[in-house]
Amino acid sequence: MPVTEFTSLYINVLLTAFSDPLGYYIVDDHAGYQPAGLKPFRRSRGGHLHDDPADGRMVTIGFVETALATLAAAEEGAMHQNLALMTEALGLGGFTQSCRHPDWLKAIGFDVQPLRFSRLAGKGPATRALMRVMGMADPYIDIPIGLRSPGREDEWLVRGYCPPHYDTMRSAVTAYIDYKFRPARGTLRRSDAGLWQRGLALPQQIPEYSSRAIEATIAYCEYVLDRYGRFPATIAPFENMLAYQAHHVDASFYDSFYLGEALNQVDDLPGAMQAFQRAVELQPSQARGFRGSAPTQARGAAVRRRP
Repeated sequence: MPVTEFTSLYINVLLTAFSDPLGYYIVDDHAGYQPAGLKPFRRSRGGHLHDDPADGRMVTIGFVETALATLAAAEEGAMHQNLALMTEALGLGGFTQSCRHPDWLKAIGFDVQPLRFSRLAGKGPATRALMRVMGMADPYIDIPIGLRSPGREDEWLVRGYCPPHYDTMRSAVTAYIDYKFRPARGTLRRSDAGLWQRGLALPQQIPEYSSRAIEATIAYCEYVLDRYGRFPATIAPFENMLAYQAHHVDASFYDSFYLGEALNQVDDLPGAMQAFQRAVELQPSQARGFRGSAPTQARGAAVRRRP
C-alpha cells in the first residue's frame, strides 16, 4: 500500500507556480473565489501574479489539489504495476483497489490529528456556533500527520512540512527550501556528486527561488492553514489512495465458468520464481539489465494447470 506525502510536493509546486516566469494566481473556490492570501501579489496592484482571468493563469485551490492527487495517483499506479508483475511471476492473482481512508494509515501506525468537520470545511466561528445551537452533527475527522519510529516516540520516520511539526507555515516552507538549497547539505547543493552523471555541475546550476515566489508561497500556505485548519485544504498531508491485494487463485472456479484462455499460463513456475529470487538477490549494479523470465501481463495473473 503506497503512501503519498503531499506537503513537500505541494510546496515545491507552489514555489514554481509563483515564480516570476509563471506567476499563477490562486483563488478559493470554497469561499466565493476570493484570493487565497495572494492579494498583495496581484499584477493589478503592482505584484507579479496574473490576477486577470484573460491571462489564463488564474486557478482554484480545488483545481491545484486535484491535480496534485492525480499526479500522486499516477506515481502510485506505477508502483502497483510492479506489484502486479511480481504477483504474476509468483503465480498469484491480484488487483488494485481504492482505499482512501485514514483508518488504513492508523492501522499501520500513523499518528493522526482529529479535527472537526466544520473546521475542515472552512466554516467560520459563527457558523460553527450556529451548528452547535441547532444540534447539527460535527464529527471529528482523523488527519494522518506522520509516522514515528517504533519504540522511539521522539523520532519521526516521515512527517509533513506543516503543523504540528512546525510552528507556522512560514517555518515549514523555509525548512523545505533549506532541504533543497542548504549549502553543502541540500539535495541540490550537496558536497558530493550523488547520482548525477555530471557530478556537481548540473545541480549547482539550478537557481534558488526568488524572494517574491517564497513570500507568495508562504502567504498562500498560511491562508490555507488558517481557513481550513490543515495543509493541504482538501487532502491530508499523508494519503493512501490505492492498495494492492494479492491472493491465491482458485483455478477450479475458472475451469467451471470461463474459457480455457481466461488464465495466463506460466509454463515453468519454478523457473519464474527462481528468476525473481535471483533479481532480488542481485546487487543494484548487476540488476540493471535484468529482465527475468516472468510473463509481462499486469493483471489477473494465475498459473494455468496443465492437463
